[in-house]
Amino acid sequence: MKQRDKLIRYFLTMSLLSCMVNHATAMVNIHYKGSIKYSTCGIKTQNINVDLGTWLTKSQNGFGSAQNTQSDWVEFTLEFECPDSMSLLNGQFQGASESSGKYLSLDKGNGYSTGAAIEIQSYENASHRWVNRNINTLYNFMKNEAVNKGNTSLKVRARYVQTNTKLTQGKANASVTFVVQAN
Repeated sequence: MKQRDKLIRYFLTMSLLSCMVNHATAMVNIHYKGSIKYSTCGIKTQNINVDLGTWLTKSQNGFGSAQNTQSDWVEFTLEFECPDSMSLLNGQFQGASESSGKYLSLDKGNGYSTGAAIEIQSYENASHRWVNRNINTLYNFMKNEAVNKGNTSLKVRARYVQTNTKLTQGKANASVTFVVQAN
């Protein structure tokens, strides 16, 4: 009997311990939260008002009815502050584009001009030339040596272009946002 009592006590003790161990074993899920981002340049330039002036036209009908089929270019500069690790400047001009996506659409409404849009170009230091920039398209504006650690600038220019055979006079305003993308 002593042997039997020992076995019973042993199994009772083990059962209790296993219950305690099961209750003592708790689980917790750990969720990590955060993000990983590439360094990017900050924009130092504040909002800019670019005055494209008045574009004189000969008549309202037909391509080329404007004195020239485009106005004169107006240049301006966007200034950036880039971290030391930066080797690219990617960005895009975001706004309402006309049907081809090439030009910035003019504001619409009563008293506004129709049949024209705004063309945007930026200067490429590497090729030493001006390059057309479609609206809402991501571009690499500068690479490696052109991105100065600290301060970097991008020369931009804009002008009116005729986009339709019928050109009407009126206000010719538009807005575009330059967005720097993570590199």
